Parts: sequence; structure tokens; C-alpha cells
Amino acid sequence: MKRYPSYKGPFSVRAVKIARVVSATGCLVPDETSLLPIYVSEQWFDHNSPVDGGYYLVLANGTTGYMEAELFENEFTPDH
Repeated sequence: MKRYPSYKGPFSVRAVKIARVVSATGCLVPDETSLLPIYVSEQWFDHNSPVDGGYYLVLANGTTGYMEAELFENEFTPDH
């Protein structure tokens, strides 16, 4: 499985841009076609309320989350 890209900002994070959210199945379809769809729990979905174009985050401790595109893109830059 391909790892998500790393970003730096207020903290380090791995993240993937979401092309499409399929709420009926809890599926987040990554913008990058080489990545597999991400399936989240109903609880995660309800708590984070993801939308198309936002970012799925994986923090260093393994916690996952969501951030709207504008906020993410203003706070984080690719960590090459």
C-alpha cells in the first residue's frame, strides 16, 4: 500500500486530498488515483463531516481526522 504524502505545518501529518465523499458507505475516494479508497466508521464520519476536496489526515500517533481544503492548504506544505 502506498503511504500518504507528508506535510509540515503546526505539526507533521500525512494527508490525502479527498476527490469524492460517498456518505452512504463511509467511503473517501482519494484525489490521487494510485491510492485505495478509505473507509471510515459512521462515528468518524458524523464527527468529522468530510466533504469533497477536503483532506483526510493521519497524525504521528495514528489518530485520523479531517480538515477542510482551504484551512489545510493555508497551514501545511509538502514535506519533500
